[in-house]
Amino acid sequence: MHGPPPLPSEAPHAAQYEALLRVIHRLTGQRNPTALFQVLARELRHVITYDVIGLALYDAAVRQRYYHTAATAAPIARAASM
Repeated sequence: MHGPPPLPSEAPHAAQYEALLRVIHRLTGQRNPTALFQVLARELRHVITYDVIGLALYDAAVRQRYYHTAATAAPIARAASM
């Protein structure tokens, strides 16, 4: 079942919403934090542009933090040092 095609002004937003729905769909099947982050980093590239993405997860049951980061192939602009 599909709705009417989006208006031209809605097309970019419709594509972003569809990409976000794909991200959500792929994330719901992940139970491993590392796999979850890999899917998140890969799928978000279709929605937003980023140089670096990070995720911090906290497991209250074991009082443990997990950090995940990924960078794109594009170089990261760095501020000039003082």
